[in-house]
Amino acid sequence: MRSLKFKAQPTNKTFFATANQMFGGSSPLFDYCGAHGLFHCSISSGPLTAAVLHYFSALLTSSTHRAYGVGQNYFITFCLLQGIIGPSSPLLPASEITLIYFAAHLAKTICYTTIKLFLYAVQDLHKQHNFPLKS
Repeated sequence: MRSLKFKAQPTNKTFFATANQMFGGSSPLFDYCGAHGLFHCSISSGPLTAAVLHYFSALLTSSTHRAYGVGQNYFITFCLLQGIIGPSSPLLPASEITLIYFAAHLAKTICYTTIKLFLYAVQDLHKQHNFPLKS
């Protein structure tokens, strides 16, 4: 098995912005998940929101954040290239079959442990945007 060599990847914000442009300002990424993530619609306290964001970001080490970012970018790219994302089909929540195809796609070039890491990264992406997946 070959290991994946991590390359510098654009951030998720880059992919969200690109998808937003592709869909004429109304991206299915944002319609359901992108704009509201960790923000509670009934709580307007800026300091409390800042505290939530701080503690959420402290849950994982910086190297885990970077690795998850790579995995999330691979997932978003896979969905864009396969036409899974569209005006009537948002990125999140991802279906089980989408995750199966994503894992099969990755298996052509990377090792099992990296695939597992990338699937955890997709799970984390769901948590960030209030779409928890079962473990």
